[in-house]
Amino acid sequence: MRIIDLSGPLENGMWSYGDPFPEVRIEQATTIGEHGVDTHKITLSSISGTLVETGAHILEDAPTLDRIPLEKLYLDAAVVKVAPKGPREHITLEELRGSGVEVRAGDALLVCTGWDSKWNAENFVLDSPHFELECIDWMLDQDIFLLGGDIPCFDDPREGSLTTELNALDKLYRRGKMILAPVVNLGAAARSRSKLLVLPLKVVGTCSAPARAVLLEDE
Repeated sequence: MRIIDLSGPLENGMWSYGDPFPEVRIEQATTIGEHGVDTHKITLSSISGTLVETGAHILEDAPTLDRIPLEKLYLDAAVVKVAPKGPREHITLEELRGSGVEVRAGDALLVCTGWDSKWNAENFVLDSPHFELECIDWMLDQDIFLLGGDIPCFDDPREGSLTTELNALDKLYRRGKMILAPVVNLGAAARSRSKLLVLPLKVVGTCSAPARAVLLEDE
């Protein structure tokens, strides 16, 4: 079995979604020299780095992440690679349909654009490529369970829209779907179908949490 780590690193100075969301801060709490043990204080948001999220992000009656059975986060995955995307480019329905990848009910659909190469680059978030809304309608017709991608925004990330114009997320969440983003290393996937395992931090009452996500490919 081949294991591909889809989780980006959490580190000081990394990208964030901006105000009002906290930035990642990792500080030395104790040292071996002074205290006999090495520990760190870690400050982050529930939407820091590679995260998995439920509809509770925008819907008050949706289940929080701790209420999602772990077995639902070990699932079949369809990996679709589209042409590399530049700043704010659309991912189109034609690209998804034309990929030739079989997408089945209950799948995790993982979309690779190559944008993870910009991780921690300036405007990683605000220049994010994003899905045309008709892509989301098509995904719902396929009855996927989880949408993942190497982009930090599934909706158009123009200024002002990060907290107000979440049309793609709204469509997904009102149908009980989940998201995983932004992932890295999807370009290393050799197969169009494999297994996905997502292990979020076990935090009670949050809509989302940073996660270790791995793609498991048969060799």
